[in-house]
Amino acid sequence: MRAAPDGYTLGLFGAPSAINATLYDKPQFQFVAILPVAPIVRFPYIMVGESSVPAKDASEFIAYARPIPAKSIWRSVGSGRRRMSKRELFKVMTGT
Repeated sequence: MRAAPDGYTLGLFGAPSAINATLYDKPQFQFVAILPVAPIVRFPYIMVGESSVPAKDASEFIAYARPIPAKSIWRSVGSGRRRMSKRELFKVMTGT
């Protein structure tokens, strides 16, 4: 981002910008130097599974997936996306 540091420039950044700042050795700009002003959107997340999985809710899925993490298959639209970071957080917090 190139702009005069005059205090009048606003940028609109999404979660991928923050995530990508941690994924790349040399990002194009220093994301941590940007001062957040306010969140403007929120995104709901849902968990969807195949009917062959015996889990009917998140707690049942965790109980199902925890002993067999290699069998649990996740899909993502790509690295550095918000969904990927939420999935990884879910995995770490639940031990799946």
